[in-house]
Amino acid sequence: MTSLDAWIRVSSWAPVPRSRAWLGVFQGHEILVVTRGLSRARLYLDGEFRDERSPLQRLIGRVLLLSSRLTTEGSEITIVDVYLRSLWPTRIEVRVAGKPTPMNPCAHE
Repeated sequence: MTSLDAWIRVSSWAPVPRSRAWLGVFQGHEILVVTRGLSRARLYLDGEFRDERSPLQRLIGRVLLLSSRLTTEGSEITIVDVYLRSLWPTRIEVRVAGKPTPMNPCAHE
């Protein structure tokens, strides 16, 4: 057996990161971020799909992952940015208008 055969065999047993979701609220608007292992990440604002990125393997460090515009009270347009903090375990940071927004893990299918 070559070292490549051993690497392939071990790699096939490696755990695959599961799907994760985070939910937050900004001025009454629901922000949902869903990741599916290393295959993709999605951003939903008020239940509406806004942005997607895939694959995630090449991302290292704090990287802008997703971004969208959100119309808030008074028709003001606010930018929602989602940063990937780490892949394993998956950690994100959400900023609305440049300010951190609390996000809580949630169930999502």
